[in-house]
Amino acid sequence: MGGITPDRTPAAARISLCKSVDCKSKRRYGVPGSQPQMEGSRMQKAPRSAGGATGRWKAVRAALCGALSLALVMALAPPATAAPAPPQAPEKLAPVMLVMDASGSMTARSGGEVKMDAAKRAVRGLVNGAPQGAQLGLTTYGTGTGNSPAEKAAGCKDVEVAQPVGTDRAGLLRATDGIRPRGYTPIGQALRTAADALPKEGPRSIVLVSDGEDTCAPPEPCAVAKELAEQGVDMRVHTVGFDVDGTTKQQLTCIAQATGGTYADAPDSNELERELGRMGQRALRTYEPAGTPITGTPQAQGAPEVKPGAYLDQINAGEAKYYTLDVPAGHTAYASAVMSFGVDSGVEVLKVQHFASDGTRCGDLYSHDVKSGSSTVSTAVRNWHVPAQGQGEADEICEQPGRFSVRVERGERSDARAPAPLELLFQREPPVTGSPGPAAGEEVAFTEPGGQVKPVVGAGSFSSATALPGAGHFSDTIRTNETVFYRVRVGWGQGLAYRLQVGEGADEYRGFKIGLYSPLREEISWDHGSTSSEAFKVPENDPALATRPVRYTNRDSGGEPADMLPGWYYLTVSASAVGDRPIDSPVTLGVSLVGDPEPGPQYAGGAELPDAGPGQAPGGAAPKNGEKDEEDEDGGIVSLVSGSGPLVWGGGPLLILIAVGTVLLLLRTRRRSAPQGPPANGPSPGPGPHAGPPPPSGPPSPPSPPSPPGPPPGPYQNPH
Repeated sequence: MGGITPDRTPAAARISLCKSVDCKSKRRYGVPGSQPQMEGSRMQKAPRSAGGATGRWKAVRAALCGALSLALVMALAPPATAAPAPPQAPEKLAPVMLVMDASGSMTARSGGEVKMDAAKRAVRGLVNGAPQGAQLGLTTYGTGTGNSPAEKAAGCKDVEVAQPVGTDRAGLLRATDGIRPRGYTPIGQALRTAADALPKEGPRSIVLVSDGEDTCAPPEPCAVAKELAEQGVDMRVHTVGFDVDGTTKQQLTCIAQATGGTYADAPDSNELERELGRMGQRALRTYEPAGTPITGTPQAQGAPEVKPGAYLDQINAGEAKYYTLDVPAGHTAYASAVMSFGVDSGVEVLKVQHFASDGTRCGDLYSHDVKSGSSTVSTAVRNWHVPAQGQGEADEICEQPGRFSVRVERGERSDARAPAPLELLFQREPPVTGSPGPAAGEEVAFTEPGGQVKPVVGAGSFSSATALPGAGHFSDTIRTNETVFYRVRVGWGQGLAYRLQVGEGADEYRGFKIGLYSPLREEISWDHGSTSSEAFKVPENDPALATRPVRYTNRDSGGEPADMLPGWYYLTVSASAVGDRPIDSPVTLGVSLVGDPEPGPQYAGGAELPDAGPGQAPGGAAPKNGEKDEEDEDGGIVSLVSGSGPLVWGGGPLLILIAVGTVLLLLRTRRRSAPQGPPANGPSPGPGPHAGPPPPSGPPSPPSPPSPPGPPPGPYQNPH
C-alpha cells in the first residue's frame, strides 16, 4: 500500500465541527424518518428539526468554527510517533489473595454452624462463581500451632501461603478443605505475607476474613495496611468481619480504609457467604482487556490483516497504529477501538480513520472520543459502506471494494509513562438484498419491571460485564471512583431502557454517571446526577436512558445510529465524591427490555449476522475466553462473565484547550433541562465519538504516513 494522499472523498461526505456541534447531546442518533448520509466513513447526522439551533446560535457556531480552524492551523505541531512495542499477555482479572482466619475461635458456632465450616462454604461459593481466568490464592493463619500461652511465639509466626495465586481452582478448593483451625490471630503478619505473594505491580487485592482482632501485635494490622498503601496505589485490602465485636470491626475497618478497600459486616454464616462473594468479585473488578493479540504497524504499508473479531494491542501516548481489513462490494465495515485508563488520569483522546488501498483518506477527518475525570474508558467507532458493484462512483477509490487500512491514534501526553491496552473490534456486515425489516421506530418507553430486587455484582470492564437476564430490578453497592459494567442481550426488534436509583447515604456529596453502549462499544447516551444524603435517580429529568427498537433501518434515520445491530448492550455506572474518603452507595438498576423479537434484514444468500458475545464484534468469531451467563438459583449474586473492551488521548496545545473549553461552555447552554453538574471532581460525562473537521486545504502530501494530527476540536472535559 502506498502513502497517504489528499482526501478525495466528496465534500458532502465530510462532517465539520459546525455540522456536528451537537455532539454534546446525550442522545447519539438523529431524527427518525430523515434520510441517511452513508457516504464516507459514517452515517451522518440528520438536519436539525424545527425548534433546533437559533439564528444566534448558528452565528456563534460559525464564529467558533472559524476560530477553531485558525487554532488548528496555528497550534497543531505533529508529534513524533513512538516505535511499536510488542503487546504483553493481559492479566484477565486483578489477582486476589484470600486471607482466612484459622484461629481457635473459628471452631465456635454461629447460627448453629461451625464458623470454619461456614467460611469454607463461602470460599467455595466465591471460587465457583469467579469468572474464567480469575487469579486467586489462599493464605491462612493459625493452622500450625495451638493457642496456649506457651505456643504464642510460634503461633504469631504461623502464617502460610496454602495456595499460590493462579487459576488452579481445584488446588484452591483442596487447600480450603484442608484448613484446621487451632491457633493465634497474627493479622498484621498475614497481611505482609499475602502482599509478598502477590505481583509487585498492577492492580491487586487482598480479601481478609476474620472473626476476631489481632492477638499478636506488633506489627499492628492497621499500620501494616498503611505500609502497603504507601508501596503502591494499586494494592487494596478488603475485609469481612464474621460475627465480630465492635473492637474487631474497628480494626478491620481501619485496614480497609487505609488501602482504599471496603469493610463488610457478616453477622451470620449466610451473610458471610454473600459478603465474601461480593468482596471477592469486587476485588476482581478491575478493567479486563481481551482479544487475540495483535501488533499494529506505524504505517499502512505492512500493517497486519484482520478478520472480523476481537483483537488486543497496546498503544503509547502520541502513537498511531495501522491495521488492514478487506471489504467486499455491498458490505458495511465497522472498526471499533476501546482504551482504558485510570480515574483522574488526565485528558485522553482516541481517534480512528480509514484509508483506501492507495492511501486516500476516506470520509471525515476522523472519529474520536475525549474523556477525563471520573471516566475510565474511551471508545471510538468507525463505519463505512462499500456500494454494490455498479452502484458506486467509478472514480471514487473509497467506494471500491478491496483492502482498507484503519488508523488508530492515541493523543500526545507528556505524563503518560506506559502504553495503554487497546481493544479492537472489526466487523463486515453483508449486503441486504431482500427486505431490510420494519421501519425505524421511536425511542422505547421505560416500563417499570415487576418481581423482586435481585442482588448482582457489576464487573470492571466490557469484557467481564455482568450479564443481566433481561428486565428487572438489580441491586449493587458501588464505591467512589469505581466504574462498573453490566450487559443485556438485545435482539432484532427489541429496545432497552434503564435507570439508576441511588439509596440514601451520609451527608456527603455523591455523584453518578450512567452510560448506555452498543455491541460495538459505541456510546449511545449518558446522563448524570448528584446529591448528598438523599436518595435520587439518574436520569433526573428523563424516565430512562433508552434505545429504539434494534432494526437495520435505524441507519436510515440519520445521526449516529448505534442501535442498528443486535447483541450485548452495555450499561455502565460511575461514582465519584468530594474528598479522599471512599463512600459506598447502594444502587438499584431498573432495566426494561421492550418488544418481541422480530426477523432481521434479509442478507444476501440468506446469511445471518451472528449475535455478538463479549469480546467479539457482531459477525466475528467466538472469543477465546469462555462465556458464562449464570444465575444463582436461590436468588443470590449473578456471576461475573468473560468477554472484551476502551481507548484515549491526552494533553494538547493550550490554544486548542481554550477554544475547546469555549465550545463546551456554549454547548452546555444548549442542553435540555439537565441536572446541575457535579463539582470539579465529580463525574465528567464526556462526549461519545463524533466526526472531526475537514482538513485544511493545501498541497498534496508526499507518499508517506501522516504525522498524527493534533487534538480534535470537540468537547473537552475538565480533568479533575
